[in-house]
Amino acid sequence: MSHNHHERKGLRAGETLKIPPFETLAREHVAAKWASEMSAVAAAYAHFRRVEPEIEQQLRGQKPGMGPYRPSAAAKLELDAAASALRPVVEHLRAAGVRTKKFAQAVEAFERLASGEGSFSTDYATEDIHQCFSYGISALK
Repeated sequence: MSHNHHERKGLRAGETLKIPPFETLAREHVAAKWASEMSAVAAAYAHFRRVEPEIEQQLRGQKPGMGPYRPSAAAKLELDAAASALRPVVEHLRAAGVRTKKFAQAVEAFERLASGEGSFSTDYATEDIHQCFSYGISALK
């Protein structure tokens, strides 16, 4: 009889996972003194997630490499809102002496995408923003 050690790691057909909201997951991974910042981080992430499909569709529809992104009016509003939500967090962390620039890099990325200027990776534009959030949250442990 052979045993597949991967057998119990996957979901069976029809099974679902209950994953807590982003804000809850993030709050569980940060030090208590930064828990209040997670609402703003979660709001910025939610704005970004709403426009992510449009960004990916537009960039991946181009030739591989670098390409322009032209945001729709709705996407521009979401990206501006994401930057606005995250900017106070960046200022607060900087004032507290936290050594992470990842949230600041996310704000810069949102501003660049909203402006419609410059070129972006057709493969990795949104992955970079996800990494900024991931590393930024990790720095607050």
